[in-house]
Amino acid sequence: MMEIQSNIEYQDWLKALKEKVSVARVKAALAANKELIHFYFDLGRMITEQQSKAAWGDKLLNQLSKDLSAEFPDLKGFSITNLKYCKQFYQFYQSEISQQTVDQLTAFDFGQHIVDQLPWGHNVLIFTKSKSKAEAEFALRDINKPMGMSEFKLTEIVPEDLKSSLPTIEEIEQTLKTSSHE
Repeated sequence: MMEIQSNIEYQDWLKALKEKVSVARVKAALAANKELIHFYFDLGRMITEQQSKAAWGDKLLNQLSKDLSAEFPDLKGFSITNLKYCKQFYQFYQSEISQQTVDQLTAFDFGQHIVDQLPWGHNVLIFTKSKSKAEAEFALRDINKPMGMSEFKLTEIVPEDLKSSLPTIEEIEQTLKTSSHE
């Protein structure tokens, strides 16, 4: 009787099974990211609405951060800074991105928009550094295309009026370091 580990048919089957596990893990991570982005958008909306109708001001964020962190100690993302980012995320997409995008975000139909496919840190970088609708849309326009273009070539295709508003490599690295520690 042949050992199962050395059987070619078993090895092929095992390889296919491992690929399925890998694909399932990626799909699960993408789905979790999408839900997190939707949650942060909704949380930003809720904070914005609560602050507009209550006289608590920034005290709301301090208390909310304490309460949510105490209730969910194993979850990250409830720091005062991140709560401010959630509010800014909501407000940015409500006021700066096209009405079609706002409708999608409000209805939680993010699936057709790239923001729910990006990790939170990348979203934070885009909405904190973009000063206008044009900048954000430019940043998101070709996000799914493969990377690898040299910085020189990239700067050649960036419209002149946007070049001065783009962050430097150092600013991007610092923002990513800061947001990854949140």
